[in-house]
Amino acid sequence: MDIERYAEEHPNFLKTPLPPMLATVARPGLIADLGCGDGATIFALFAAGLLGERTFAVDLSETRVRNAERVAPGVVGVVADAAATGLRDASVDGVVCAQVVEHVPDDGAVAREIARILKPGGWWYVSSVVKRQRAWWLYTVEGVRRLDPTHVREYSNADEFRAVLQVPGLALRGLSERRLWYPVGELAARAVGRRSAYPLPRWIAVTPPGYRLVEGWGYRA
Repeated sequence: MDIERYAEEHPNFLKTPLPPMLATVARPGLIADLGCGDGATIFALFAAGLLGERTFAVDLSETRVRNAERVAPGVVGVVADAAATGLRDASVDGVVCAQVVEHVPDDGAVAREIARILKPGGWWYVSSVVKRQRAWWLYTVEGVRRLDPTHVREYSNADEFRAVLQVPGLALRGLSERRLWYPVGELAARAVGRRSAYPLPRWIAVTPPGYRLVEGWGYRA
């Protein structure tokens, strides 16, 4: 897959508010957003007053990183894999990894990278999706329905997701599963060729049948 072409054709539109669990755990400081996309989560953190003087926007796509650099002051772009960021050991106060681990070949490597770059006592937040039986959405990959065509995996339950986060150094403090909302307006905007990452209204949102949002958070032990 051409990652830059995909970034152009599937922009992440900026929107608030923060996911409730992230809003609860996040604290201002030096934050790294792994798999930042076009900066939607960074924008929401900024709007909530939860960014420090610098924020690392990490993504494999240079297009997305450059977009993310523009959403808030002090954003430093890092074109890198979420499992190998190149950031220093124990260098950040918080890590966000929202809807990323389902895209990467080795989800455990991402969890280990989070543990590596976090300072002792630093907070972390990871989210993904759970696919229940008879789940359905618009995309098909090798004959299997997927919520997104770039998903490498979709967890069948929250326990599978929990197991990914159980790596040395990451203390899990909370895990929840809730309804997943998909904004129909984003599909419409992409269909008419809107490519810029600016705030959009929520418009109408739907729940993809059988899919749930799963979130975990904790601290660096």
